[in-house]
Amino acid sequence: MIPTSKLLYNQEELANISDILLERFDEIIERTEIKLTKDAGMYSGCCPIHCGDNPTAFTLNRPGNKYAGMWKCWTHHCERVFRPSLVGFIRAMLSSRSKSCEWRTEGDRTYSFKQTIEWINNFLGEDRAKISNKREANLLNSFGEEIKKEPPKGLDVSIIKERLKIPSYYFVKRGYSEEVLYNYMVGYCDTKGKRQYKRSVVPVLNDDSTLMMASTGRSIYEECPNCKLHHCTYFPCPKFDFAHMIYCKWKHLGDVGGYLYNYWNAKKYIKKTKTAVLVEGAGDVWKLEELGIKNAVGLFGTNLTDAQSLILETSGAMNLVDMLDNDSAGREAAEKIRKETERIYRWHRYNYIGKDPGQLTKETVKPIKEFLEKLK
Repeated sequence: MIPTSKLLYNQEELANISDILLERFDEIIERTEIKLTKDAGMYSGCCPIHCGDNPTAFTLNRPGNKYAGMWKCWTHHCERVFRPSLVGFIRAMLSSRSKSCEWRTEGDRTYSFKQTIEWINNFLGEDRAKISNKREANLLNSFGEEIKKEPPKGLDVSIIKERLKIPSYYFVKRGYSEEVLYNYMVGYCDTKGKRQYKRSVVPVLNDDSTLMMASTGRSIYEECPNCKLHHCTYFPCPKFDFAHMIYCKWKHLGDVGGYLYNYWNAKKYIKKTKTAVLVEGAGDVWKLEELGIKNAVGLFGTNLTDAQSLILETSGAMNLVDMLDNDSAGREAAEKIRKETERIYRWHRYNYIGKDPGQLTKETVKPIKEFLEKLK
């Protein structure tokens, strides 16, 4: 048998287990008598966790989907209590069907994580010998046909370097080093007609940093005191209906919520230290990088998305360190994330000096490094 103690804290191992569970999900449905409809991309039906009656309330992504294994209850958001991963679904299912729990809503008794791992271990049986690095393996669909991975859709980084003026001097003036901006390929777009025109563009890369999967662009203009938009104040304030979409402070292109900023660089340090530092923006990541903290990832705001949660669950992190902004929005967001993740990770808050990590200096970062060192 796989030692339960090993599975409790090895996130990479859990990711591999999830792959096998997904292959045998039809078997799980049959064993637990869950009624779901299966199509090419997902399972769907009434939520089997809170036992709802809405036939469109529950979805779980099948193999071949970008986020295979992710599930969601669209009415009661049961996944927020148990996590949106496949292991989280098993725990939710057991909590709902156990006579000792009969979970229906937050606050009810739940199946423990340890009990969940024991159930999975017993269910896998002989398949437990297959638990190895299956992330690169092709899975089989219900017809026995091989599902070939589609090539990732992104822009080659060599093209980014050609199209942007790197480094972005807007951020250089903000105090970031040219070196760190070169390393992150942060540059200015001066090509008319491009959606990030007159913006300092921050590329969001894939895990091996070969493709840009999305981007976010910061306007080079500050906020207009009259209309609160970001435009050149030599001209009149824009009045048309969608002006806020063009003259916003930050413009996201692509699914930035599907990624953790800097994960392509930070993943090896997260795996080594078992710790991920959560910050809000790209600038926070750059400053920590300059100061020697390399396991920081950005949320693109104050919300931890389901996709970002899945990335963390497969990162090998055991500790999450909250370094979101020192304001009311940052504190509220941190408390929400803590409640959503404390069942899986050890949660830590570091009370640094300043409004956000972007204001840290060599003098103020020393105790942070000592704090992170202790977490190892």
